[in-house]
Amino acid sequence: MCKQFKEIDETERLSSAEKDVLERKALENAAVRTNPSTDYRADNLDLSALTPGGVKKMQKKNPLEWESYAQLSRIGYKQRLLHERGNAAANIDISLFLDGEWHYWDMKTIEGGLSALRKRMSECYSKWGRLSEPGATLPTGIDFDDLDNPRVVVENRYSKIADANEEKQIVESMKYLSAKGQFGFSEAMLILKDGRTRLIK
Repeated sequence: MCKQFKEIDETERLSSAEKDVLERKALENAAVRTNPSTDYRADNLDLSALTPGGVKKMQKKNPLEWESYAQLSRIGYKQRLLHERGNAAANIDISLFLDGEWHYWDMKTIEGGLSALRKRMSECYSKWGRLSEPGATLPTGIDFDDLDNPRVVVENRYSKIADANEEKQIVESMKYLSAKGQFGFSEAMLILKDGRTRLIK
């Protein structure tokens, strides 16, 4: 934590107010890691596909990711968390119910800046390519016929990026990856700094 504050203080391009915001965010992130919403459960958050102990393992290893699922649940989204298979070509995080349909989505919780976001968008897109290769081993519970096109939930509450800049980069990445690859990036959902969501198509 002290190292992170030192890095913030040494960032010359940030104003004093911007540094204060980042330092508060660093403290919030640390608090989430040490005290995640471990007891959170809801009918719209289906954990039945996870292995015994899978929830506790996730909360310990990826507490911010767990908080993202909990936040989507709190604001009314139906989700099924998917089991990660060790020998799968790639693993997708959730099945999400939106506009009357279930689709597979990947969750990307961003903590850094725009370069981290671009990398995570590429990682998400590549999963659909790997799972669509002939003979690819699919994760347990994934139906190839329902794989469709890439979709991503981007959690921005813990990043260094303003919501507007995050949305702009998501749109640019979706266009770039769709033009470059074999799939069209269907849509993205951005979890904003205040916890609300914004759908990006």
